[in-house]
Amino acid sequence: MGDKSPKNKEKKKKKAEKKTLTILANKSE
Repeated sequence: MGDKSPKNKEKKKKKAEKKTLTILANKSE
Protein backbone atom coordinates (compact mmCIF):
# COMPACT_ATOMS: atom_id res chain seq x y z
CA MET A 1 0.00 0.00 0.00
CA GLY A 2 1.28 3.49 -0.74
CA ASP A 3 0.35 4.69 2.73
CA LYS A 4 3.98 5.18 3.73
CA SER A 5 4.58 7.99 1.24
CA PRO A 6 5.24 11.36 2.93
CA LYS A 7 2.66 13.08 0.74
CA ASN A 8 -0.10 10.80 1.95
CA LYS A 9 0.99 11.31 5.54
CA GLU A 10 0.85 15.08 5.11
CA LYS A 11 -2.59 14.86 3.56
CA LYS A 12 -3.91 12.70 6.39
CA LYS A 13 -2.34 15.03 8.94
CA LYS A 14 -4.01 18.05 7.35
CA LYS A 15 -7.34 16.26 7.20
CA ALA A 16 -7.10 15.27 10.85
CA GLU A 17 -6.19 18.82 11.84
CA LYS A 18 -9.14 20.18 9.87
CA LYS A 19 -11.43 17.66 11.55
CA THR A 20 -10.19 18.69 14.99
CA LEU A 21 -10.67 22.36 14.19
CA THR A 22 -14.19 21.69 12.98
CA ILE A 23 -15.04 19.73 16.12
CA LEU A 24 -13.63 22.49 18.32
CA ALA A 25 -15.57 25.10 16.38
CA ASN A 26 -18.78 23.13 16.79
CA LYS A 27 -18.18 22.70 20.51
CA SER A 28 -17.64 26.41 21.11
CA GLU A 29 -20.90 27.35 19.40
